[in-house]
Amino acid sequence: MKYGSGNIELRAGQLSATVRPEYGGRILRFSTIDAQGTWDWFLPTDPAAPMDRQAPQKAGCYPLVPFSNRLRDGQLNYRGRNYPLAAHPQCPPHAMHGDGHLAEWDVADQGLSHVTITFDHRPGHGTWPFPYRARQSISLTDTALTIDFNLTNTGPDPMPGGIGLHPYFPRIGNPLVKMGVGAWWPAPEDLIPLAMEPASEDLDYSDFRDLPANRFTHCLDQWDRKAAIQWPEHGRALTVSATGALDRILFHVVPGLPFFCIEPISHTINAFNLQETGVPGTGTRVLSGGESLTGTAIFSVA
Repeated sequence: MKYGSGNIELRAGQLSATVRPEYGGRILRFSTIDAQGTWDWFLPTDPAAPMDRQAPQKAGCYPLVPFSNRLRDGQLNYRGRNYPLAAHPQCPPHAMHGDGHLAEWDVADQGLSHVTITFDHRPGHGTWPFPYRARQSISLTDTALTIDFNLTNTGPDPMPGGIGLHPYFPRIGNPLVKMGVGAWWPAPEDLIPLAMEPASEDLDYSDFRDLPANRFTHCLDQWDRKAAIQWPEHGRALTVSATGALDRILFHVVPGLPFFCIEPISHTINAFNLQETGVPGTGTRVLSGGESLTGTAIFSVA
């Protein structure tokens, strides 16, 4: 069956989600409509702004594949060989977030409360040097948005691979966050870490606390796979949980911006290059031809 393009509207109870496959496989909006009105769990994508895949909006939720965050200076170093990658338009000279969020995805299956979209990558100048297929199965229930994510190496040669999701949560009022982490990858000003360290007292989010006061963009490791968010002034709460390869998070907070990010990911920043130099614990997975990497993220509302 051939499905059309454009916005795909999903509904289940009071929850709704809008998916735009050709805009980088992105969820434009995820909302509750109830007696209190409409509440956006993700900062909604601006429908009046251009949906330019080469200058993606910082809103909604989009896929990170075949890697998340930065690869230093647009370079992939793998098994003794260097592969140049195009600099991301929003953070040159580094490559960032892979090809998936800059690509047009196809609709493989669609229903009232679910859609499955796929992206088949073929290597080209400045892009990921290995072919792969990515699949997102996005579904709604009365209480949650679930994204099942799959990355498959479709070529004959082994490749490093990773997956992640990049939701933008609204910074309205004074959001509070609770999550358990045991380690982190402290990053200097270029936001690219060198090694993992035990979590400090400043990273104790075992109980609800405010967002960091200063800019914070770091991978948090040894995550307990559950992050709870509250918007106390609005009586809203959401829990992010994950399974499979999504065993780390990227915590991104910039004062003055209308969002913050808790991104379920499979590896740290610049992981593949760090792995090549012998740094342990990066989360790098090497996929043989035909092998897949999978993970599921669940956004449960209350």
